Amino acid sequence: MSVGESAMIKALSYSDKLVDKETSFILNGLGVRTYAFVDVYASALYLVEKTSDESKILNSNSLKILKMHYFRSISKEDLVKVWEVALKENGAGPADKSSVEQFNKAVINVKDGTEISYLFSPNYLEIRNPDSTVKIERVGFAKILLSTWIGPNPPTSALKKGLLGK
Repeated sequence: MSVGESAMIKALSYSDKLVDKETSFILNGLGVRTYAFVDVYASALYLVEKTSDESKILNSNSLKILKMHYFRSISKEDLVKVWEVALKENGAGPADKSSVEQFNKAVINVKDGTEISYLFSPNYLEIRNPDSTVKIERVGFAKILLSTWIGPNPPTSALKKGLLGK
């Protein structure tokens, strides 16, 4: 993965450009997830073409990357609970059960400083944890997961706006 200049959020530096899987990406936006006035994680959304249109992003056949940097420790159990609600609220249904189960298996305990990246493709989702990479091959599941940040029911409107570059 190669990088260009950088942008800052919460003292974290994110490259303005990167190359992954022979695809060039541009930083679309940055956001911080807060809960009860506490910063939980920072995230950066990378796209092939910058846009603030959530529908265009979600329906694009281009690869997308979302990077997360956690500011606190959270158990796998707690993360799985949050993800299950977020996935359901953003379109995961009975047909996605096996993909959700695969996703839950890939969830890890995080601590301050843990970084996780997601590569979104129309046909698969690649989860890059510090110690492993997991690929979930299901058409549409990556779109559902990306919707948990920029779709109709994001964790916070501020996070969604930041990732959309608004």
